[in-house]
Amino acid sequence: MKKRFTGNHVIITGGSGGIGSALVIGFLCEGAKVLILGTKREKLRKKQKEFREISSRVEARVADVSDRKQVKKIGVYIKNKFGGRVDVLVNAAGIYGPIGKLEEVDLELWERTIQVNLLGTVNMCALVIPFMKKRNYGKIINFSGGGDGAFPRFTARELGERTYQR
Repeated sequence: MKKRFTGNHVIITGGSGGIGSALVIGFLCEGAKVLILGTKREKLRKKQKEFREISSRVEARVADVSDRKQVKKIGVYIKNKFGGRVDVLVNAAGIYGPIGKLEEVDLELWERTIQVNLLGTVNMCALVIPFMKKRNYGKIINFSGGGDGAFPRFTARELGERTYQR
């Protein structure tokens, strides 16, 4: 039986994290060639070695998707190693914002969260769309949200717990 993604080229941001790793395994088991992106070199190496027990068709690159210069370098890599082909992009990279009362947390940490979670997704979509348009094919999957539930003292929850009276 033919595997569903045989011959497909897949990029997964946050590919060494929990959700990203599960997706990498799924795509590899279905025959895809997968490029995983992440910011932690040692974690990527470890995961790549683990994934290669499933398939040799996995590559890993260190890249911060919130940094357009690094994303452009990934574009060059895609041209050289993937022949400019991207069938699927999965944006699974993400970080949590600061936890605590909004007036007490470091707002620069919120800026960083927005850079990674929002602009990282935008940067990667902007990168792959021309590749996909050239072939008249492609799928983009974006993840967002807190992942595994609410956290005490997480700013959004903290604000939601207050009752305001008129």
